[in-house]
Amino acid sequence: MNKKVALAGLGLALFALLGLPFFLTPKVDQVVADKELIVITPHWEGIKYEFDRGFREYWKEKTGETVKVQWLDVGGGTDALKFVLGQFRNNSESIGVDMFWGGGVDPFELMKEKGHLEPFKVSEKQIQRIPRRLFGYNLYAPNFEWYGTVISGFGIIYNKKVSELLGFPMPTTWEDLARPEVFSYIGTGDPANSSTSHVMYEFILQGYGFEKGMDVITRMAANARRFDKHSSNVSREVALGEVAYGISIDFYAGAAIAEAGADKLGFVYPNRLTVVNPDPIAILKGAPHPKLAREFLKYVLSDQAQRLWFLPKGSPGGPAKYNLMRVPILKDLIEKEAQNSSMTYNPFLIEGTLDYKQDFGSKRWTILNDFLRAALIDTHQDLVDAWKAIRKLPEKQREPWIERMTHPLVTEKEMFELAEGSWKNAEYRNNTRTEWTKAYRKRYQKIEDELNRGGHK
Repeated sequence: MNKKVALAGLGLALFALLGLPFFLTPKVDQVVADKELIVITPHWEGIKYEFDRGFREYWKEKTGETVKVQWLDVGGGTDALKFVLGQFRNNSESIGVDMFWGGGVDPFELMKEKGHLEPFKVSEKQIQRIPRRLFGYNLYAPNFEWYGTVISGFGIIYNKKVSELLGFPMPTTWEDLARPEVFSYIGTGDPANSSTSHVMYEFILQGYGFEKGMDVITRMAANARRFDKHSSNVSREVALGEVAYGISIDFYAGAAIAEAGADKLGFVYPNRLTVVNPDPIAILKGAPHPKLAREFLKYVLSDQAQRLWFLPKGSPGGPAKYNLMRVPILKDLIEKEAQNSSMTYNPFLIEGTLDYKQDFGSKRWTILNDFLRAALIDTHQDLVDAWKAIRKLPEKQREPWIERMTHPLVTEKEMFELAEGSWKNAEYRNNTRTEWTKAYRKRYQKIEDELNRGGHK
């Protein structure tokens, strides 16, 4: 059977098997409310629906009032962060938004540093139930500017059927996504637009060291079919058989596996090269509805809300319509409700994780986005063309060309020096980013030209 025909048939079959959250967009209930809470979030619509419904029921029972959440969606976590920072530059006291929810720790640390978050201490009883730290991460800010609401682990989702058809092995490490033979079969989000994808690229850089990490992610990017703006799309691509492997948060992978079946899809945490990361929530400075925001924060950390994350839809105390398939921040609740959950993974139980340096990620967040955009995203087609030319070489002749292709333009030390100094100057930043893009494009085009002219002989 022709491989392309087989893959197309497999994709259609998986499309029929798969459901939410990937192919339908649930609508938050339209209600007339006495009060509204304004929350900016990159979370998918299923989370918005379940927590809007849950909070509405919670508040109605508590006060007799009708409340609803107005969700602001401006894109991925990085886009949401850019929006908030830009709005605060225009008005340092209030941006007319109550809360920020989702996107990993680093955006919250940056907002905290800039004074954009309003500290709020929940009850001592609630705080004591949240583990203080986990694998190098705080699970809530020491001064209570933000709280983790849910736990995520990062790894590789893979399509067993496609991998078998193409002769690819089960992936076990990030380097498996950088191998020449998996060219065009890798799925990845855009690290410059998606905070989730950004964090995963940061993990790789820290896990391997900067130079080796850039080697891995450059080859991985060269193997990528495209960069998706939303990281959630990667699991969909893998499930449909458009790609064989993809970098993914465990809950996106879990939702896809739950729908398609474990015989078709798999997920793995790369040993000692992954990180468990809380997904925080915070009240923004100058929130227009501060009392309601505090109540929502307390609700999100309650047993009632935390059950929504991991109990099956339709079960007592679980979500009404959509399986969210995420690990709650309350570790004791997981143990208590384990027999009622169909979730097959638990990041709290991972033994080998990366010793993640949280300050690294926060300090170089902006400059790393700019660097990756120049090296991988804006120059992606040139990178792909250079990689195609290298892949044509006998394996023994590839190494020096790969080193030329992947060697970073700046050192890690230089990046941090720029981040703490010149990068704060908008004109300098824009000019340097442009020069980086030109340099990488020239590099990739030169490699392709030399090899196509027989430069390896």
